[in-house]
Amino acid sequence: MRILLKAAVAAVLSFMTIAHAMAEDAPLARVGSSFTFGVTADSGNGEEVWTRLPDKEFRGQRAVQIQSIRTNTDGETLRLTLFHDPATGSWMAATYGDLVVDEAFPHNGQFKVPLEVGATWTQSHRREQGPFFADKYNVTGTWAVEALEDVATPAGTFSAFRVHGVMKLPDGRVLEENTLWISTTLGMMVKSEIDRKIHFKVPGRTAYLLKSYQLQ
Repeated sequence: MRILLKAAVAAVLSFMTIAHAMAEDAPLARVGSSFTFGVTADSGNGEEVWTRLPDKEFRGQRAVQIQSIRTNTDGETLRLTLFHDPATGSWMAATYGDLVVDEAFPHNGQFKVPLEVGATWTQSHRREQGPFFADKYNVTGTWAVEALEDVATPAGTFSAFRVHGVMKLPDGRVLEENTLWISTTLGMMVKSEIDRKIHFKVPGRTAYLLKSYQLQ
């Protein structure tokens, strides 16, 4: 379970986003909407389901709440609750049961909305991971919206922004590289490729592809 927890948390937090889905009519803004992804990872293949839960206060501020349930092909399951900044969709924290296992201060700055081709931005934040990992470090992410292109998935073909990000530590080492495809209609990720260099001390690659979704 510890290996699955490390790998799954690293993967989920690398890309998990609601991008510009905070518009009132966006699918992920609707409580109860769910999205199922096929997962291919060095730590094991499987499936992951995200479900939009009601907003909840976290650290004294309103946060968008999403439940993530990852099931590997061997039957091992991991359930996380993810919190996001409602203004940008950027990730704030993840909990495993009652424990905060990873957190960014103020958030990971993953998105500058609205997305448009050619946009670039840089954001620095502090990461604190525990109690399983007990790591604290500063991260600088450099992001770019590279293209608007069609992406084929088992759930259909979507017009999506391709967003690429590189996260570095203060000494210049690359923590991870992410490429995300954000659907213009769903307002969220439909595909991702994650290359963890040293993230969570579990280097490796993970890919997500949308299999199905149910909107409320």
